[in-house]
Amino acid sequence: MPAAHRKAAAHPGQADHFAHRFKNPAQWAARFDDPKRDSWQKPKRVVELLGIKPGMTVADVGAGTGYFLPHLSGAVGAKGKVLARDIEPGMVRYMTERAEREKLANVTAERVTRRIRSCRRAASTAS
Repeated sequence: MPAAHRKAAAHPGQADHFAHRFKNPAQWAARFDDPKRDSWQKPKRVVELLGIKPGMTVADVGAGTGYFLPHLSGAVGAKGKVLARDIEPGMVRYMTERAEREKLANVTAERVTRRIRSCRRAASTAS
């Protein structure tokens, strides 16, 4: 991405994702999952505004370390599903381990491998 299109992070812990790779998920988790993030991210309010209900299937695309996973998992309940997706294999492994550690049985983490262009094409043919 050209430097002119990038902007500074608006909040602490928010990163310019085009500037680096995420090779060490545990290191990034300390930053991305900092409890202080709740004060500005307001995850419970986000879930409420999205209208997520028990039994739904929801996706977190670009999920990183899975900050939203516990919130989404609780909102969809035991009969719902949370699809956690990321392009970084290390992040996917980290989210899989997190789901196991936090007993988020309705969460599945998978690596996204398709180019964004094919997603746009699929979206345009669906409408």
